[in-house]
Parts: sequence; structure tokens; C-alpha cells
Amino acid sequence: MKIKHNNNFYDIESKLIDNKIYSVINDESMEIKAEKISDNLFMVENVNGKNFITFFNNEKNIYVSVNGYTFQFEKVDENTESNYELEKKTLDKEEIKPPMPGNIIKVLVNIGDVIEEATPVIIVEAMKMETTLYSSIAGEITQINVKEKEQVDSDQILLVIDKIKG
Repeated sequence: MKIKHNNNFYDIESKLIDNKIYSVINDESMEIKAEKISDNLFMVENVNGKNFITFFNNEKNIYVSVNGYTFQFEKVDENTESNYELEKKTLDKEEIKPPMPGNIIKVLVNIGDVIEEATPVIIVEAMKMETTLYSSIAGEITQINVKEKEQVDSDQILLVIDKIKG
């Protein structure tokens, strides 16, 4: 499977066999001890200890939450990868959406704020788990479409970041 994160492409294959996740990411192999808790929740163990990892996905994206931090990966159709390379060069804004329906816990930015890539922008709660969403581009916050304690759907645009041209 091909995915995109922060304008980088990854070719990933993973299998769960006997409580171990075997993955190959861009031709690099790794093995992780894992215990499947439910269909989308795993406890993984590495040199840093035990972590809970939750996976969510829809038609376009895969969301991975690790200890309250959520990473969004875009599914890439291998036949249209060249279109993504073109998009990567012209990306001028980012629309932040929640990984699944939930509640807004805290908006961490204000309209007009200039932020760096990977800045935490909003905290959402879904399934009794808080998830911090981060920007994937540097830019200016131009829209905030939600308030704290508001319920949101997974296709709702929470906020917009416009890339600063320079």
C-alpha cells in the first residue's frame, strides 16, 4: 500500500503473526511485539516501553494514534501518484479534519496565528480518547470553524491553514 504523510510517500506492507507486527516500509524491514486488544487497538512494546496504538481509516485516510498524538496518512492510488507529486509542489493550504466524529476539547490556535509545520492546533475527543491534531505545513491560521465542547463529524473542516508565500 502507498501512503502520503507530510508530503512524503511511503510504500508499506504489514502483517500481524503470533503477536508480532512484521512491516516493510520503503524496503526497510522491522519487527514489533504487539498484542491485539480489539480490531483497531494494539499494545506494542519496544525499547521505550509499552504503547497503545489505535488505527482508524476511511476511504481517503488512515489515522494512527499513539499516546494521544494522531498522525494522518493519505491513501495513494499508485496510478495517480504523479498527480500527488504535482500537488506537493503547489500545496498552499491545509484543511484540518478530525479522524472520526467526536467533541472539540480545546482549540490551541487563533485566527491570524503564524505556525510552523507539526504545530499542535486542536484537541479532539473520540471514543473516550483525546487526540491532538497537528499542522502538516507552516502557515497562517485563516479559519476556525469550531468551538470547544462542540460535536463534529469526520468530514467537517475544523480549521484552515494557508501557507505563507515567500
